[in-house]
Amino acid sequence: MEQVFSIAWLIIVLPIIGLLINLAFGRRMSERAIGAVASLAAGAAFLVSLAVVMALVGMEPEARVEGVDVPLYTFFSVGGAEVEFGLKLDSLSAVMLMVVTFVGTLIHVYAIGYMRGDPRIQRFFIYMNLFMAAGVSSLDEMIRATAKGLYITRFWYTRPVHPRDCIVTGMTRDGLFMIEDGELAHAVKNLRFTQSYVKAMGGVQAVSRERRTLITEFGGAYCVPALKIEAFNFTGSTV
Repeated sequence: MEQVFSIAWLIIVLPIIGLLINLAFGRRMSERAIGAVASLAAGAAFLVSLAVVMALVGMEPEARVEGVDVPLYTFFSVGGAEVEFGLKLDSLSAVMLMVVTFVGTLIHVYAIGYMRGDPRIQRFFIYMNLFMAAGVSSLDEMIRATAKGLYITRFWYTRPVHPRDCIVTGMTRDGLFMIEDGELAHAVKNLRFTQSYVKAMGGVQAVSRERRTLITEFGGAYCVPALKIEAFNFTGSTV
């Protein structure tokens, strides 16, 4: 069981390997090959996640709730005190691992056909793998790097318009702010949007390293990073 937990770091590394392969060789690869590399990396991360979750399920309930600490490396050590970087695997992280890696793999596979013929397919799959691996920027850094844009805290009342193309309509909620010269300038009235989520992912410019758990209107939850997206189609303001 401990051997399974010791390879949990592969869940993060495998998507990074996929994006590095597509980043280095994508211009010389076919569209199908680019999608296959990204999808295989995501699928491999899912299989490792599945092994980790099965190991957690085999533990005693009390131990499962407490979780398992998987140290990766030590930042520094002073006397008897150590500051380590590692992973925390427990019941909650097990659920989120399965949701992110399984659904993420399905999206990768679906997008191979959806993005066929799109000149941005290489960048799209690089960012898709990066999304699964989490990013390197903080939210504050992403805001500071934006000359003009919108800071959206949450989408609400989202409904599919065209399921095959992943076109969704909805509105913003709980805070919408104008970003000017790298700072939050002022609040903006909530907006309505109609947008293909797949096409929006093709314009991802940055992914945050922090993730946030959001409760949906149907009682479910998602654990997601912040994204900086090049363009998003807003259709008007709410009443």
